[in-house]
Amino acid sequence: MPALTRRRHPGGSGERGFILLTALLILAALTVFIAAVARSSEDASNTSAQAVSNNQALGAADAGAQQALFRINAAGATGTTGATGSLGNGRSYSYSASPLVPPNDSSCAGLPVRGPTGASGSTGATGATTILQYCITSTGSAHGRTSKVQERVVGSQSLFPVNGLFAVNAFTAKANFGAIGNIGSNGLIDIKGASSSINGTVEYLPSAQQPAGSAPNCPNKSGTTCTLLPLPAALPIPSSTATLPSAYASALGNNINASISPSLSGYNATNYTVNDSSNNPTYVLPSGTYYFCNLAWTGNSVTLQASITNNQPVVVYIDSSSDSPRCATASPNGQLTAKNSLTIQGNGSPDMFQIYFYGGAPGCTPNCPPALTANNLTINNAQIIAPYSTFTAGNAITLNGTFVFDTVSIGANTTANFVAMGSGEGGNVTFPYYFPAAHQICNASGSC
Repeated sequence: MPALTRRRHPGGSGERGFILLTALLILAALTVFIAAVARSSEDASNTSAQAVSNNQALGAADAGAQQALFRINAAGATGTTGATGSLGNGRSYSYSASPLVPPNDSSCAGLPVRGPTGASGSTGATGATTILQYCITSTGSAHGRTSKVQERVVGSQSLFPVNGLFAVNAFTAKANFGAIGNIGSNGLIDIKGASSSINGTVEYLPSAQQPAGSAPNCPNKSGTTCTLLPLPAALPIPSSTATLPSAYASALGNNINASISPSLSGYNATNYTVNDSSNNPTYVLPSGTYYFCNLAWTGNSVTLQASITNNQPVVVYIDSSSDSPRCATASPNGQLTAKNSLTIQGNGSPDMFQIYFYGGAPGCTPNCPPALTANNLTINNAQIIAPYSTFTAGNAITLNGTFVFDTVSIGANTTANFVAMGSGEGGNVTFPYYFPAAHQICNASGSC
């Protein structure tokens, strides 16, 4: 019987090696694939985490901007301010806020905001109202990511802290004084006699009364209501770009004195004074800006009449030697006087006829110069801004408008109507309130 032999299949061991190699390659490929999938998943997770952190950083930046706006409104900021804060969970903010410089500061988000007469900026005057603008830049951080935003916020502040008459340092009135409207002062308010009457609010600083801490006389008659309003702090002296020396210099260079009709009698174009002895003239002032060092009428009466076009105001600047050497050649200077009767007649709302007196230097009290003098004075629908000038009235005056003087002294039997224009701050708010006007998310480099 033949012997049994094992048949060898050609290539058996090679096939097994090939299969093993293939399996190893497949395993390596699977390992690479699995690693790639894991890496992709990790990248996606990181990207998602970064997106969350970016959103949190942007939210922190917005929170900082809101905090800045809140603090500006709460504290009445007037200069550059800034702060940092933590929001918890690794989030924080840092902001800075700076006033924008008029008239066309475009260094912040959005465009400069203009008021109804075209002015803009941090202290751009628009008649009786000042447009103020702040730029807030806030950077937020969250888990190593940062984001920056910028906001332009805009507020307005009345030039008149009292809706009526504001006597910065003192107000006195003799018997039979009658007023409709508000009176306010940081100094003594002395209203004589029970026969006087005020239908409005008397805003006073208790520490300035006599005795200190007391309230002034607030007389009522049948049909009138006088309300006392103690001030928590002194009201601000009205100030805007319209009251600065630069405004008087601008009025000098851009005045339209020659537009007054008829031409001013007794006008001296060298020192910008009027010394008019004519009787009963009426001068019409078209919309625009006027500049004088002194105005004096020695005739029977004079009327200054505003003529409004295109809703633009009549603005009269009466400069003084305290501001300009040019006015030092005029004696007296810085005043508007009439020997007998003076009528200042506006056209429409009081802010359409504005008269600014430079008066004395800041701090001139109790030696501030006079602003208005006339035996019989009538002012209808006009504003007088003279915080460094005094006003002494006789027994025959009628005031209808909004007024600011350093001190006011009114004689007996005088009537006054101080119009509330809805722009005064009263004793409750002495600074503007801001609102966002533009918001911008800064680019990746951080520039806005």
